[in-house]
Amino acid sequence: MMNQTIYTIYYLLMRTRQLIRTLIYFGLDSEKGQQAIATINHAHRSVKANNDDYRYVLSTFFLEPFRWNSHF
Repeated sequence: MMNQTIYTIYYLLMRTRQLIRTLIYFGLDSEKGQQAIATINHAHRSVKANNDDYRYVLSTFFLEPFRWNSHF
């Protein structure tokens, strides 16, 4: 059971990294960017959040590493 949990967490991390990488490399308005956004929206379809909430969470992927590095 533990190995399956670790695998699932690892898979989700790698999938999230790939989607973010796609958004960075190709942009939000590109066809690939739009597909990445659709995938993200589909994965989070059960989450009751507005666009500002999603933007905040997405920004933490970019801003927190800078804050952490400057602090430590």
